[in-house]
Amino acid sequence: MVFSELPQDSVYVGGEPGAPLLIGGWARRGHPQEETTRLALELSAAASRITGIRERRILVVIQDSPARSAVEGGQVLPDPGQEKEWLSRQEA
Repeated sequence: MVFSELPQDSVYVGGEPGAPLLIGGWARRGHPQEETTRLALELSAAASRITGIRERRILVVIQDSPARSAVEGGQVLPDPGQEKEWLSRQEA
């Protein structure tokens, strides 16, 4: 997790200076869009519950790209649905 504090005059919400909670994430391309949207909604609601910040001040963005654009533990990540095979190679 990375926390960055931005200068107050560099963030706008609804065209006005604001102090939103920005949550960014990444997903491997190929997951159903409905699941990614559900995750973003759940993250927004959870962040509001935990921080007390109203959801109207929370922005959640989940970007996607091909799995091959990311490396974990020195290994290119698998496409969605290929996790089992990828994990078995990690255990070897």
